[in-house]
Amino acid sequence: MKTFLIFRSDRVGDFLLTLILIKSLKRSFKNCRIIIVASEKNYELIKNNKYVDKVVLFPKKKISEIRKFINLINNEKITDIITADRKNRSIFLSFFIKSEIKIFVCVKFIHFLLFKILGKINVFDNEYKVTKIQTIQNILNYYNILLIEQDKNIYNKNDFDKFNKSLPLDESFLVLHFDEKWFVNKYIKKYKQINVNKENLNSFIESLVKKTMMNIVITTGNTNLDLLEELKKEFKFIAGNLFEKSINNNKVFLIDRQNYFQVCSIVCKCKIFVGCHGSLTHLAGCFNAKIVDIIEENKADFYQKYTDHLKNYNKVFRDQMISMSKKIIECV
Repeated sequence: MKTFLIFRSDRVGDFLLTLILIKSLKRSFKNCRIIIVASEKNYELIKNNKYVDKVVLFPKKKISEIRKFINLINNEKITDIITADRKNRSIFLSFFIKSEIKIFVCVKFIHFLLFKILGKINVFDNEYKVTKIQTIQNILNYYNILLIEQDKNIYNKNDFDKFNKSLPLDESFLVLHFDEKWFVNKYIKKYKQINVNKENLNSFIESLVKKTMMNIVITTGNTNLDLLEELKKEFKFIAGNLFEKSINNNKVFLIDRQNYFQVCSIVCKCKIFVGCHGSLTHLAGCFNAKIVDIIEENKADFYQKYTDHLKNYNKVFRDQMISMSKKIIECV
């Protein structure tokens, strides 16, 4: 029986892409075990995933912790290692873990050449030339596995039901994910400032309702944003972290300070998803929701490698809120 050790010690969105690989392996090796080496950022999501048999945290820098980790993993009788996170630290640790097969995913060409000279199995993941789906297929090629469309359906709508706080909605609603990524001072300072404020945000929400004739759910994540505190004053408090207001004959719900799983339970049921690029973009794509993905224009080629497989996908470049919101309205 095969036991795969897959390193994914980075972010949530990266793990969602690796789930496509994991599902392909599970389909092809019926009784295989999947063990994931996770980060603190994605540990909880991975722990709750039905395709993963075991998850362990990447060890801290202390030698004693690293030694303990290696001993723990070697007791699992690993047959295959895949360094899907492409990190040097994961590749380094792999040399100390017993395994019949080791597949090193390299982001630097010099590492790719080095492993090729050493006769190691390696996959070159060029972020600006190779899509993530192609990288997954390149890994699967070693096992003579062909990626199929079904492998990309990594979640079912009921997978997050236990985290769902029921909303009085049918499935024809739009999710506007409004988080810290809308503000460069809380995200990536080199990115273009959107300059969103209460007035232009309210105008945008009203335009979304008018264009789609749908109910709107504003999800927010865990970051405290002053603008959301201002916005909440215009909503009626319902219960817990749920607020509501009416626009024409439609409802707009604002759900404040949710955990990630609660946001997922809503996104997986929406018809349209609008938000800055992140893991929720990929989650919405699992259910063929229409996606309006807000990205940085000079990183468009980079993001395309991550989103090329998504259906019903639309991109809008970060811009001043008034201009950007008009482009989003055109897409929805």
